[in-house]
Amino acid sequence: MALPHDHDIQYQLLLLLDEAPDGTMHCQDIYRELATRFPQLTPDDVEVPFANSCSHWANRGQWARHHLLLQGHLVPQYLTGRGFWTISDGGRAYVRDVIQRAHQLLRELDDLP
Repeated sequence: MALPHDHDIQYQLLLLLDEAPDGTMHCQDIYRELATRFPQLTPDDVEVPFANSCSHWANRGQWARHHLLLQGHLVPQYLTGRGFWTISDGGRAYVRDVIQRAHQLLRELDDLP
């Protein structure tokens, strides 16, 4: 089993929602789309039930969502509807900040002798 680290899932989840036209997607679509960003996932990771419920992958996605909610990067479901995950303004700002910092680091690397 080659499940990615929670922080990697969180970041890719934020990017996925940030790229969605209205910043919202249904969780089933998220699990499927997010899995394509991690080619190391096996079919068993994505499909086999975990603890008599969802797959390992869906379980990891739900934990990533939970952590992003605690950080204020996602909108609570009671505001968006059951099964729909939405990036918050704070989540969008976080994504922009990470991208800006990455570009700055690349520029600094280019300036090295």
